[in-house]
Amino acid sequence: MRLRIFLFRNLLPLFLISALVTCANASPAFIRTVTGTVTKISDGDTIHLTTPEQTILKVRLYGIDAPETDKINNKTGQINIPGQPYGDESWTALKSKIMGKKVKVDILDIDKYRRMVGMIYLDERNINLEMIREGYAEAFIEYLKEPYRSE
Repeated sequence: MRLRIFLFRNLLPLFLISALVTCANASPAFIRTVTGTVTKISDGDTIHLTTPEQTILKVRLYGIDAPETDKINNKTGQINIPGQPYGDESWTALKSKIMGKKVKVDILDIDKYRRMVGMIYLDERNINLEMIREGYAEAFIEYLKEPYRSE
């Protein structure tokens, strides 16, 4: 009886850890998948998503870099930080694709600004990849991991 308890207490955790590592290596390394409605587009690579539970998530599109838009001071209404060329076009493109629509987000990371970082899907469309292919953003090659890097 003592041997069974010893084995259960000492080997079961090792088995579970091994199983988790095996599963993690067999699938993409995302933290969680969430769905929600896009309620705001900040620029060509950042959105706000409202989940069915009414949680608002700020999400940075994984692996892309879009030109910045003007940053406005909320108190004065003046431009605080000027945007980059084609920032408005990138913002408009992302807005026309997903604003007000229900999307799926595979969360891959949380960045230093506490934003979720993820792959955005509208139905079967990979929105991150579309933004790059259509020229509205560049791929962040140095940060992309497989299987996203090869795409």
